[in-house]
Amino acid sequence: MPSEMMQKIQQIPLFADLQRDDLRDLSRLAKEVTFSQGEVICRQGQPGHSIYLVTSGQLRVLYVDPMGIQREVKRMGVGDSFGETSLLLMEPRDATVQALTDVTLVTISRDDLDQLLERKPDLLKSLNMRPDVATKYRSRHFRFKWQDEDEIIIVSKHRHDAVMFRNIILPVFVFLITALTCWYWYRHTLSLIHI
Repeated sequence: MPSEMMQKIQQIPLFADLQRDDLRDLSRLAKEVTFSQGEVICRQGQPGHSIYLVTSGQLRVLYVDPMGIQREVKRMGVGDSFGETSLLLMEPRDATVQALTDVTLVTISRDDLDQLLERKPDLLKSLNMRPDVATKYRSRHFRFKWQDEDEIIIVSKHRHDAVMFRNIILPVFVFLITALTCWYWYRHTLSLIHI
């Protein structure tokens, strides 16, 4: 049973690079849960604290946009996982996940993972976090010596090439038109002088 659970946990991308001993420790923390068709596993906007792996059945992911319109954005089946952001950052759920059929999920909670990380802090380095999650995680857990306990670091990255292109195209266009006009005027004036 433990080796079967280890294989299941290794399917979760976050845990895919862990050593066998670490997978064994995680498998002891993992729980199998079942949901009936139509049941909601998690709701968009609610606090999350677990990661899930689908081991049987199908789920649908529902997203409510800022206009209040709910739509299905994805379906998940055996081998798919969700909840990395909630597990590591304890951020609210990005979407609602609902069972399309009866489903069985493997879940690991934040509390259990924290206890394991206290015993094995090096395990954190082996987690295969998505880049956006890793950046947020580091910014929340890194502390400068001068930083107070209640202060957090906010990382802000702005890469808006389209905005830069849009803002630079008009000045470049005006410059080129002005340069061409000056060149034409200069050439035309020279030809009048030579006549």
